[in-house]
Amino acid sequence: MSHFFHPAILEEYNHHIRSFETEIVMAIDRVITRAVYDTISKTCLEQIGQQYLEETLNDSLIFRENEKYYKIQKKYDIVLLIKRGNIGGFMVIKKGLCRRMPDLYGVSLVCSSQKGGGSLLIGLYLYAILSHPEIPQIGLLELAAAYNNVPGLCLYEKFGFRQDVDLFGPTCFDDPFNLPMSVDLNTYYLGSTADEKKARLVEIVLGKRMAKTPFCSLQGERQDSLALVKNVLLLMQYPYSQRSIIQDINRTYQNLYDNILYNLTEKYEEDADFHDVKDFLYEYMEILEKGEFYEENKEDYEMIMRDPSRSVPASLNQRGKTWKHLKHLKAKKRASVRKGGRKRVSKTLYSRRGRNV
Repeated sequence: MSHFFHPAILEEYNHHIRSFETEIVMAIDRVITRAVYDTISKTCLEQIGQQYLEETLNDSLIFRENEKYYKIQKKYDIVLLIKRGNIGGFMVIKKGLCRRMPDLYGVSLVCSSQKGGGSLLIGLYLYAILSHPEIPQIGLLELAAAYNNVPGLCLYEKFGFRQDVDLFGPTCFDDPFNLPMSVDLNTYYLGSTADEKKARLVEIVLGKRMAKTPFCSLQGERQDSLALVKNVLLLMQYPYSQRSIIQDINRTYQNLYDNILYNLTEKYEEDADFHDVKDFLYEYMEILEKGEFYEENKEDYEMIMRDPSRSVPASLNQRGKTWKHLKHLKAKKRASVRKGGRKRVSKTLYSRRGRNV
C-alpha cells in the first residue's frame, strides 16, 4: 500500500473527477505486468524521448524474470489513469526526487493519451500533498525540453508551477536543457485550511479556473521567439562556468551568443560582454511578454540576434575574411584608441533609445 497515494485519498479525488468517467488507480501490490508496461511505454514514447522514458522506468521498476512482471521500487509510486477499462495515462512519483530535499515528493514522469488526462494526474499529485500536512507543501518537477515543450509547460503553469533555477545542480536537477519547476501550495492556493485549498485545486482540474501565464497566452511566431529567449536565459543561469555556458549556447543555437555579442558591439561601438547579452535577452523577453512595444521594435531585436555574416559585403567574403575576422580587427582598432580603458556602462536597445520609439 502507498503512503502517499493512500486509498482514501484516491477515493476522495476520484469522486471529484467522476464527471470525466475516469478513475485513477494504484498498481495492485505495487506490481506492473508486462502488458501494462508495454502500454504505458507506447503512450509515453509519443510525447517524450525514448532515452528519458527508459531511464525513468528503469529507475522506478525492477523486472522479475521468473514472474514476468515489474516490481515498483521503494520511494516510487505509480498510478494509472483508466477509462472504460483502457489505460489512458500514468504518473510516476518519487520521494526525494530532488536529493537535497529528501522529504519532498516530485513528479518523475507523467504521460497521457487521453484528452485532459495530464491535468487529472497532476491534480491528483497536488491533492495528495495537500492531504499530507506533515510533509512539505511543495510540488516540484523537471520539464523535459524546457520552453520548447509548450503543452507540458502550460499544463504545469496552470497549476501554479513556475521556473525555479534554485533547483539546478548535481543534487537536484542537473540538466540545463530541462526546466526545473516548483509550486508552493501554501501561497498559490488560497484558503486557511487544506480542504479550502483542495477546493481551489479541484476547480482548476475541472476547468473552472483557467488563468494563463504570459507565455501560454501567446501563439505562433511571438511564442516561438519567447521560447528561444527563455531557453537561452535558462542556460545562462545554470551553475557552471561562463565559458561552458557560452559554448552550450553557441553549439545549441547556431552561434547565437556570438551573434548577439558582435551585433551589440557594432551597434553601440563599445565592446559588449556576457552581462550585456544577458540584459539584452531579458529586455527582449519583456517586450515579447507584454507586447506593448513588440511590433515597432521587433525588427531591431531580431537584427541583433541575426548572424552578422549575412550583412558582410560579398567582396570581403571573396577575400576570405569572415565576420569573426572583422570582429577581431575592429576590436584591435577600438583597443588602440582606448588607452585609458574607461569603464563601460551596460546599454541595451531601450536604455539607448528610450521606450517611445
